[in-house]
Amino acid sequence: MATYYNNYQLSKRFGIGASQIRVWIDKSLEGKNNLQVEEVKQKTNDIKKYQIMVNEHNEIELERLFQHGKVSRRHVGKKVIDFYPDTLKIFNSKQLHELISAIKVKYIPLKFTYMHEGAADWDRYIKSGLKEKKYTATTDTQNQLNQLMPYLMSLKDDGMQINVIDVGSGNFLPVSNFIKELDNKRILNKYIAIDISSELLEITRLEAVKILPQSKVCTIQGDIEIENFQELCRSNAGDKILNIFLFVGGTFGSFLDSNIVLRHLRDSMDEKDILIFSNKLEENKYKVAFNHVIENDHQLLWIPEMLGFETLKCPFFARYDEQSDARLIGITLDQDYQLRFHLGGDIVSEIFLQSGEELLLWHHKMTQLEGFLQHLSNTGLRTLSFITTKKSLLATFICMPKTLKDRI
Repeated sequence: MATYYNNYQLSKRFGIGASQIRVWIDKSLEGKNNLQVEEVKQKTNDIKKYQIMVNEHNEIELERLFQHGKVSRRHVGKKVIDFYPDTLKIFNSKQLHELISAIKVKYIPLKFTYMHEGAADWDRYIKSGLKEKKYTATTDTQNQLNQLMPYLMSLKDDGMQINVIDVGSGNFLPVSNFIKELDNKRILNKYIAIDISSELLEITRLEAVKILPQSKVCTIQGDIEIENFQELCRSNAGDKILNIFLFVGGTFGSFLDSNIVLRHLRDSMDEKDILIFSNKLEENKYKVAFNHVIENDHQLLWIPEMLGFETLKCPFFARYDEQSDARLIGITLDQDYQLRFHLGGDIVSEIFLQSGEELLLWHHKMTQLEGFLQHLSNTGLRTLSFITTKKSLLATFICMPKTLKDRI
């Protein structure tokens, strides 16, 4: 049985991107190099996929192609970009170090795209989607929260008031009807919005005070990937207060480490608190089809552009990656880049990126319903109930923290 070179191993061995490996394979199919490739059957779709066979002949040919590429690369331009503390002042020190670490592994965290000018982009995107009925995650979230209301009321003791802690609040619109209904029932104590983006928090506040008194609206800048909000929970606790955490909108699959996000949510909660959590479920058609336009997507591109990448010259890519079971969107670099971050004094963090390497801008992990239920359980949450939407396969779960005894 034939064996094949792993793209990751080839990338690490020769210092090239996955796009360059695909170029070698394509040229082999065109008869423009001597690599021996073979079609391999995929599990999830009918798109043809070819891989490089492991044999002595290909060892020689791979080395030849690499050496030829080294010669060719001398003619590829290099762009050197210097960053000083005031250059990227929209990031605090912790965020800047996180960004640098991510770029070293050729990734720009999606959460940063919602900061600064990205907040207005997201707000326009959600509002236009609602108007044109294109972005179904917002309306599906609204509908599912409405369906869950009677069940949530059955979990609340008589006389209890509710704090809604909206983690990743966005622009407030997906949860606005839910919040308004709680306030109409005279049981809303506070609406507390948490987001990494101060600009989105201001948009949330302005939307929220359209239907709520200012005294009931609170905004807190925070990042669920690196912290929990236990102190917030304790400061808003009481025998007659029920905290309901919202983590909705279908963006959960975009976190690289979803385990730590769920643990931070769990650790933010008291034993009687409730988490409402949603995400899209896996379906084969979503593995090969993308439901949004990626060409000239300013929401994803403004940070790469701010960093100096010439995005107009960098081809977009969008594909399903079978190994990680995720959809990926990014750009292929048009030239070599040398990024130099001057962090004060003589401290300089340098990053070298090569022409043809891929820079990941968006990823979404695919998960089936059973996988989500197990995932929640493994991270110390017990699922009380859930509902799904057939058309978009959005699932919304109602959870509570497991006791420490049940976690062991």
